[in-house]
Amino acid sequence: MKHIFSIHNHITFLAAVGTIVYERIPTDQVVLLCGGQYDPDTSAAFKGKVVPTYDRLESGFSFFQKIASFNYTKKANHYLTQITEGEPFTAYVDVMSVFNRYLVMHPQCQQFHIIEEGIVNYADYDDFMLWTADLRQFDWQWNGFGPVKQKLNACFRLWRGRSLRLLAMPIHPNLYTLHRGVKAYCFSDVAFRYTQNEQKKILSWEGLTPYIKSPTTPYADGDWFWIGDTLCKSYGVRMEHFEKALQHLLERLNPEKTARTIYLKFRGGEPKAEQALTLHYLKAYGFQVVTVPPTEIMEMVFLQYKNLQVCGIASSLLIYAHLMGHQTHSLYAYLPDEYNISLAKSYPTIAKKVGFLL
Repeated sequence: MKHIFSIHNHITFLAAVGTIVYERIPTDQVVLLCGGQYDPDTSAAFKGKVVPTYDRLESGFSFFQKIASFNYTKKANHYLTQITEGEPFTAYVDVMSVFNRYLVMHPQCQQFHIIEEGIVNYADYDDFMLWTADLRQFDWQWNGFGPVKQKLNACFRLWRGRSLRLLAMPIHPNLYTLHRGVKAYCFSDVAFRYTQNEQKKILSWEGLTPYIKSPTTPYADGDWFWIGDTLCKSYGVRMEHFEKALQHLLERLNPEKTARTIYLKFRGGEPKAEQALTLHYLKAYGFQVVTVPPTEIMEMVFLQYKNLQVCGIASSLLIYAHLMGHQTHSLYAYLPDEYNISLAKSYPTIAKKVGFLL
């Protein structure tokens, strides 16, 4: 029996490894199916396969290859048969993307389960946009002839073999815990709200390190970190508001301006003004700033060290640092409540659920 894990980021990789450890699955029976541009840093102890999703493979096709593989249904199913060597398998899905719908409905799929994808698994799913996030390019309703481009796009999907029934399946993974026999593998009992407790399988952070590579930079227990994100850019937070919130947080954390080293990891995509203000005030409050290499995987750092102090705005890394047992500090609560931040509906609630007080 093969075990196919759909992953697309560091947390889904850790959830896959956690599930393997929890269920004691031999890694030579595991296939990591990697979406997007994600490639996991597995160690030599991992003996399974690491392969791209068909969508990722198809994105690199030449024009003539795309013509030859126009029937998506045929090609996707054939690809899944190849990577599983025709054996029966159990699927572990992060999100129910179109390709993952083919995965769970493949004739050789005996059962499927859900693994933790991120903080979306901690949020309420009372928004239709969350259910259909993969169809945001389409309006909810069309009047008359409607937008021609959207209709052509919809027809194109049907011509490629994606039926209306398949496209009607929601992308949000939490909803599939209503399916009989489905387990939800997660790192906290507050994940997958509304899911029955007996369906939840709580994963431990212990036992994961043998299967992942160590951080490239040596750190120490108790170190300080600043984690950047793009919330201010995404929601138009004015820099004067960011600046005041940053000052409030640093005044609380280091009022005496005691000399400390802090490791800084920008996500990439933050405005230059935000980066400059972050650097300026960290130094002004006594921190010696050391830039973390862009290739460093922070989840792996948090996993391998203890009692870290992790600061930032509203990155999911703050949530996961807390779940791993570190102290987390966010300036989110100091931002004025005047922005249409959709995250505001869930981030404080999620933080409170896991015991991380803003």
